[in-house]
Amino acid sequence: LALIVLVCSVVRSGMDLQGLVWRLSETPLWLFLGFMVLTAIQIAISAVKWRIVLRKLDPEHAQPGFSFFLACSSASALLSQVLTTYVSSVIVRGWAGRRFHNIPLTRGAGSSVFEQFFDVVVLLCMALGTLITWFAGGGVMAWVVNTGICVAAGLLASMRLKQLVPLMCKVFPKLSKSAALQDGRGIARISEASTVLTLFGLSLLRYLTLIARAPLLVIALGFSISALDIAQGFTLVQTSQLAAFTPGNLGLQELGWSGVLHMSGYGFDTALAFAVALRFLGLFSMIVVATLLMAPVFAMRRAIA
Repeated sequence: LALIVLVCSVVRSGMDLQGLVWRLSETPLWLFLGFMVLTAIQIAISAVKWRIVLRKLDPEHAQPGFSFFLACSSASALLSQVLTTYVSSVIVRGWAGRRFHNIPLTRGAGSSVFEQFFDVVVLLCMALGTLITWFAGGGVMAWVVNTGICVAAGLLASMRLKQLVPLMCKVFPKLSKSAALQDGRGIARISEASTVLTLFGLSLLRYLTLIARAPLLVIALGFSISALDIAQGFTLVQTSQLAAFTPGNLGLQELGWSGVLHMSGYGFDTALAFAVALRFLGLFSMIVVATLLMAPVFAMRRAIA
């Protein structure tokens, strides 16, 4: 279904597919390297966040080395090209934690969900700021101010997560008996303001590494698209992934880019060409980087076996 949507979009748009292939074949080396570096940073940030949450949940027990977190985050990022991002990470991390380090399945999967919660909050804050700029009007500075205010509000709200624990216990009395909800334990520990601030900041940094790829592509391949339209379009298209039901948001992401840029005054063929090029380079860099990051762990386990 996803491929059908993408193919139909390409055919209907009248996009110069041959011209796009030529553009991609002439892609400068620095663009490939830039995409791969940003992809590696993106994966590493996810690994750091997951390690922080697991350590907070169970500080008494020895935790796996960072290479384990990096390999699992790489595998989930690679699998997200087939499944949705949030499902793939829960599956990979839950299974790998249980299989290799006896981490309970619920803890491995649950910690992954909590870690990604801040990615969603940052994304929604950026989307809200973008929509405000869209409807109110304004340039790059207006977008920066609006998104900055929304992100700050999201951070302040997130830092009050710990106050939800007693509320949850009042609404659901049976939860008050759960050890994970007791002061200084489990959920209460990972909801501390200092931990939330760290996770939120890392999620924001991760988002910036994602959005940085789009202007690099515009510069390298010569697309005539403004920086503001790229920033706003990226935010809205990324938000659509929250409801993605196709593998890697295939087809829907391209349609999203085409629709957003077309509404900003660009030709449908230009918008779709940009979206397809972004998909190709993103997929290429993900396959290469994720494989390289997982290789040392697989080699180590093979040597032990």
